Amino acid sequence: MMPHRALAFLFAGSLLLLSQPWSAHSQHLTDKGAPCQEAAAPADRKQCFINAGEHADQELNATYKAIIAKLVEDDQASLRKAERLWIQYRDASCKAESDLYEHEADLQLVYAACIEAMTREHTRSLQTIYRTRLEH
Repeated sequence: MMPHRALAFLFAGSLLLLSQPWSAHSQHLTDKGAPCQEAAAPADRKQCFINAGEHADQELNATYKAIIAKLVEDDQASLRKAERLWIQYRDASCKAESDLYEHEADLQLVYAACIEAMTREHTRSLQTIYRTRLEH
């Protein structure tokens, strides 16, 4: 059996780990290339990610419109369907990630960061998939 001091130390260490703010460990907040690294205050970071998410959404919409303009009708319908499903997937994924956090401020920050990151990544994905269409 472990001595009582070792158990107390192990218990205290576990509590310390569990008491850390989870937002500091969110993948989307610290992802390489993620915006808002310089914003220190949680409210500033949240607003920065909201703004960055809006910018990412504008870039996605511009990319989407450029692709749609190059596709035939059947391919346009396929892409529209895929985009509607992707939006549902993005929103559900970001909600699932943010639901991991107890504090309202943390979950709002994580949700905003997730939306921004997934939207930015999806734009790059569409640009890769439809590169040949966009080049002509």
